[in-house]
Amino acid sequence: MAGRAYDLGLDILDRQVLDSEGVPCGNVDDIELSYDRGRSAPPAVTAILLSPGAYGPRLGRIGSVIAALWRRLHPASDPKPLRVDWSKITKLDYAIHLSVTRHEAGLTRAEDWVRDNLIARIPGA
Repeated sequence: MAGRAYDLGLDILDRQVLDSEGVPCGNVDDIELSYDRGRSAPPAVTAILLSPGAYGPRLGRIGSVIAALWRRLHPASDPKPLRVDWSKITKLDYAIHLSVTRHEAGLTRAEDWVRDNLIARIPGA
């Protein structure tokens, strides 16, 4: 995947993420860029970010509210968006395909929190 030019808005943002088993893991909410090659070269994509903490700032005022609620409800004192390193992406087509399972990529953190803190409190769940 390295070395190719992408239109970030069309090719990556808001695309469905599928793990190595084809299980949906969410959508790309933001992109992490780096200038490893110096400021004279264009930035390179180093990771994709998923979670309300990542897409909130893109949505303006209502997004700020969503991101604030996400931070407030999150168990970590300073929650970071879910991050998937660009090297774990194997294919880009209608979706973004990962070379690892969602558990190996760490994409179950939010799912585990919802299960443990919300679903578990529902009687009979």
